[in-house]
Amino acid sequence: MVLVNFMILGVQAQGRKMTIDEVDSLAALHNLQLKTLQLEVDAAEGQLAQARKYENPEVQLMHNIQNPLNRRWFDVGYDGQTDVQISQPIAIGGQYKNKVKQARASLNATRAGYQAEKMNVRWEARTAFIDLYNAQQKLKVYDKEIASVEKIRKAFDEQAAKGNVSKMETFRIAAMLNQLRGEKMELKLQENNIQKNLKLLLNLKDEAEMEAKMETEMEAKMKAEMETEMEAEMEAEMDENAAICGVAELLAKMQAEILPAQSSVHSSAQSSKFSSAKSSGFSSFLQNHPEMIQAKYQEESAQHAIRVEKSEALPRISLNGEWDKNGSLGHNFFAVGATVSLPLWNRNQGNIRSAKAQYAQAAIERQQRENELQASFRLHYQATLQNLNLVEEQKKQLSADIGQLLSAAEEQFLKRNISVIEFVDLYSSYRDTQFMLQDAKAQLLKSCEELKKYAGFVK
Repeated sequence: MVLVNFMILGVQAQGRKMTIDEVDSLAALHNLQLKTLQLEVDAAEGQLAQARKYENPEVQLMHNIQNPLNRRWFDVGYDGQTDVQISQPIAIGGQYKNKVKQARASLNATRAGYQAEKMNVRWEARTAFIDLYNAQQKLKVYDKEIASVEKIRKAFDEQAAKGNVSKMETFRIAAMLNQLRGEKMELKLQENNIQKNLKLLLNLKDEAEMEAKMETEMEAKMKAEMETEMEAEMEAEMDENAAICGVAELLAKMQAEILPAQSSVHSSAQSSKFSSAKSSGFSSFLQNHPEMIQAKYQEESAQHAIRVEKSEALPRISLNGEWDKNGSLGHNFFAVGATVSLPLWNRNQGNIRSAKAQYAQAAIERQQRENELQASFRLHYQATLQNLNLVEEQKKQLSADIGQLLSAAEEQFLKRNISVIEFVDLYSSYRDTQFMLQDAKAQLLKSCEELKKYAGFVK
């Protein structure tokens, strides 16, 4: 267990290392919204079970409460009249079948909606994790810079006591250090807010702060063998490189499954080739997206609802049986018959019309959702490709060891070869450069997660 001390608002917490895959799993298992939707699935299963049940028979029992011989009340006697009637409703014209089909389609739509929301929740968790990782990497930049400036301030305080440096320079270094600490504190508060929101998403109740780690199982085994500080600094770079390679692999997979076979992930013509791809091919791929499956079953349920309402316009038939003891027709009278309701004035026209309108609405919503997914996928595919190229270009331009440059600036300043202003500018440039590259990497990873969501790769 690695202990990471955070001294924010006087609270010290124990760090809890988390990977993006662990966060993904926790979101899928413990998110409260998903638990609520699972109950909706259970409710839909109950509605289907209920739709499969036939209507119950009705039994009517009558017995006279006055003895016809002596006309006494509540003296029924042996010769009292007893009448028993039973009635069983009979479904005709698909009245039973269509209700079952509608309930089944509604259940399938609810299940698909659960999967779609699960995909969204996992995407939210993964993007929040990337934000957390980005903030924590920036905090490490501040830690490194503050440690360096503290070293310089200590040296300047010693020299100031001897009268070798001016108080103005000492003050400027102290002001720079306070500014860095203030900026770090502000960033730490932002990181705490990300932690809070992520824990709410994961339904985590522990107080331990999460330390975001991006690594694969293979990389975890390699890192277990690393012990030196230099090797530890290489870990973050390996994490990010692995994540970036994962983006390239995802683009290649999507290229193979969705895009034209002759296109290349790193080709500058990739975007135009994708834009020119036939929508029919991608539409076929999208049919497996949870949101499209949900829309399809919602449309199907609406279609069955029309048939249900039409069947309600048919006559209602009930089979009847009767036994009458000591009635006017004899000692024991048996009869069978049927009851038919006649839809003369009310033929359920209003409900049929409403069901047709809802079906048309469901069809439009399904088409609209398909169009939105297609457009969003195109947009985020191109954005991911551009972000990948941007990160690669920035890494090439910033291939020099910026950390060594910072050490060199520190050494030159202590030797008085550069001024305070030049030193501060170098540190500011170092921080801005690190943050720019880190933001680009985070944006790449987030656009990749967005792309996977719209492509339905998050299951």
